[in-house]
Amino acid sequence: MQLADCFPRLMGLEWDCINPVLTEVSMMKKRLLSLVLTLSLSLSLCLTPALATAGLSNFTKSKPYTPGQFTDVASSTWYTSAVQAAYEYGLMQGSSDTTFNVSGKLTIGETIAIAARLHATYQGNGHTFSTSEPWYQTYVDYALTNGICQAYPDYTAVISRASFAMILTNALPPEALTAINTVEENGIPDVPSDANYHDAVYLLYRAGVLSGTDSTGTFAPFNQITRGEVAVILSSMVDPSLRKSFTLKAVVKPTSLTLSAPNFVVDAGAKQSLKATVAPANTTLPVTWSSSNTNVATVASDGTVTGVTPGTATITAKCGSLTATSVVTVQKVPPIGKPTGFYFTRNSVNGITLSFDGKNNSGKTINYYTVHVTFLDPIGNPAYDEITHKATASVRYVGPVSPGRSILVYKLMGYVPACDAIRIDTIDLEYADGTKETIVYNQTTHREEHF
Repeated sequence: MQLADCFPRLMGLEWDCINPVLTEVSMMKKRLLSLVLTLSLSLSLCLTPALATAGLSNFTKSKPYTPGQFTDVASSTWYTSAVQAAYEYGLMQGSSDTTFNVSGKLTIGETIAIAARLHATYQGNGHTFSTSEPWYQTYVDYALTNGICQAYPDYTAVISRASFAMILTNALPPEALTAINTVEENGIPDVPSDANYHDAVYLLYRAGVLSGTDSTGTFAPFNQITRGEVAVILSSMVDPSLRKSFTLKAVVKPTSLTLSAPNFVVDAGAKQSLKATVAPANTTLPVTWSSSNTNVATVASDGTVTGVTPGTATITAKCGSLTATSVVTVQKVPPIGKPTGFYFTRNSVNGITLSFDGKNNSGKTINYYTVHVTFLDPIGNPAYDEITHKATASVRYVGPVSPGRSILVYKLMGYVPACDAIRIDTIDLEYADGTKETIVYNQTTHREEHF
């Protein structure tokens, strides 16, 4: 029925025609209301600010950094560019306007603040950290809300490397720390598989964010971490191009470690080698060496020990968790060195002539020297001169013998038919400066030359 058709009836108050008209008017109102609500909702959606998509691309360098603004950050060190990047990204600040405190130890509160900034920036959630008391509370609240860390009793305490790794890996999702390295299980020598920090450390190693404190990949989980080290780690977390590529094979740990000598003697200035034997032979961990007193003796990376000054020191070899020690006694350099020529000859009537030379290591000029010897028979007992009936003899020479030159002996010492060896017992030295000393030489030769 059309509205025009029923108009006369309206005038005549015929309600069977009025009802359809009212129904159509009501439907028109509903359609108009629906259109208004749709336009209103569309407008509100257009006016709502869009949040950024989560990702590493959200990290932008927004804080200007002036080289030299931190007086403790030199222009060319292993951490210089990392400190600048961490500052520009807004992840770290200086300990003051002019110092970064590169060698300062990171606290738990500082770690949580860094992790909270990492998380908020990566997620692009627009979170603003308000001022709080204490200063770290705003970051702690955010971190607890977002599952970045647990509550700690003391946020001013210095954090360990293990705890740092666990908090940091909670700040970014796994897709932001994709593996680029092969790090086999047991490839990090000091991170056991049942450690609560195991997963976090391996994640950072495999992502190339961490690479260890030495060539074997040692993590040092219970050491403290410096702000300079943190800057390097953060810069590689937000910039994947800075991450390091490497491979760590599974570690074969040693079961035993022994040294070639439990103790030994070396002259000051002289060298002697210690050999370390490790089992099993395919152990992948290196042997490292140290000296308890480098003023007495030093030790090289290959186990070569050098005497420095008289005294004793303990040389320690370490492989994995195993250690072995050897005690070195460093003695004063003898004024007369070991013989470079030492023998005797015998004539037809058993006349024994001694030939000897030994270097003057005293550092002084020798004006006079007297050599005292003992004749020995084939079983090591004294052999007696058939004229003097003595088993000993002495010979005195006049120098001068300069430092570095040798004292010389070439002398018929006696007639000793049973002589099989000659031992130089002591040497008396008289120096040009007026001082004297007697040294115990105790060197024996069985060498008999026949000319």
